[in-house]
Amino acid sequence: MPVLWQPRKAPEIQGPAAEICAQFAELGEFINYPLATYSAGMISRLGFSVAVHMEPDILIIDEALSAGDAAFKEKAAAKISEVMSSARTIILVSHALRTVEELCNDAILLDHGRLIAHGSPHDVIAQYSEGSAVGEDRKSTRLNSSHITIS
Repeated sequence: MPVLWQPRKAPEIQGPAAEICAQFAELGEFINYPLATYSAGMISRLGFSVAVHMEPDILIIDEALSAGDAAFKEKAAAKISEVMSSARTIILVSHALRTVEELCNDAILLDHGRLIAHGSPHDVIAQYSEGSAVGEDRKSTRLNSSHITIS
């Protein structure tokens, strides 16, 4: 009977999925362990890695860059830039203002699902930072930004 912490047999993970996991997600030998043994950060890295390597037309990323160390965050940002350069659409949901400003060309600010602002990341971030648009309850506010390509 398998135990939760027993590694899977190597043949269970093969091909492109194994390459994605081993190289990009940097899970090393843990790729052969049951998902239930992964930390939240490991699950996030794996999910992000699989999503960006599937070459989707529209990629929705919700706080995925918050997991991982600085090296992984840098690698993830580079992969997002690569996806953007291939004229695909990315919707990035994040509270990481610097990431939004660096990666996005258009941003929106929502408060409880209501559109508060739409414009350049710099302008929307300034409005978010001032807090004038969202009042005192800024903890419930989400800064959403998207890379939009119209062809």
